[in-house]
Amino acid sequence: YWPPFTSEKKLRKAIIDDISPDNSTWTAYKILRIFGTANTYESGMEKVKLAKDYSDLDLSEKEN
Repeated sequence: YWPPFTSEKKLRKAIIDDISPDNSTWTAYKILRIFGTANTYESGMEKVKLAKDYSDLDLSEKEN
């Protein structure tokens, strides 16, 4: 599920507070691949930062 929040602050709070999905307002998505796991939110966010720094996901079509 993914919440309908438009604010990153609300999303972070929902993750930290470990709120349960609301089936009536949250969209369900099929998980295709898990790229990593973490024991804490803080550790996970550090991994996200590293992934952004070292991945090529932001390459423009001209570079591909």
